[in-house]
Amino acid sequence: MRSLIQAMFLVALGLGNYLGSVIVTIVNAATDPKWIGTDLNQSHLDYYFYILSILGFANFLVYLWVAIKYEHTQIPGAAAPSVPVGVGADGDAGGSGSRRGVGEKTNLLDSDGGNDGDDRQVVALDD
Repeated sequence: MRSLIQAMFLVALGLGNYLGSVIVTIVNAATDPKWIGTDLNQSHLDYYFYILSILGFANFLVYLWVAIKYEHTQIPGAAAPSVPVGVGADGDAGGSGSRRGVGEKTNLLDSDGGNDGDDRQVVALDD
């Protein structure tokens, strides 16, 4: 799984580089005088970076739109999220009075609050 994620990351990185090359080609073809030329004193790289900033801001707006429209749905038949290691029954993950020694076990209460023997055991680890 780790190799697959690394491969997907590298593919996305490569596609981003190709997209950057396409943007440079489009900017060079569409502008006169050239924004990206051989002489940096005559080029207008500031205009090019303004365009990149606008594209980045547009990307951020699309992200906000998707994030606002997203609705979380529980998958039928899926188990409830488990309690992370080190979180006590009161939900406190640390702080005053909730530190436990290495290897100490804590009983977690059921969802109904009862202690009917089917509780999970969580080992709290110190940092």
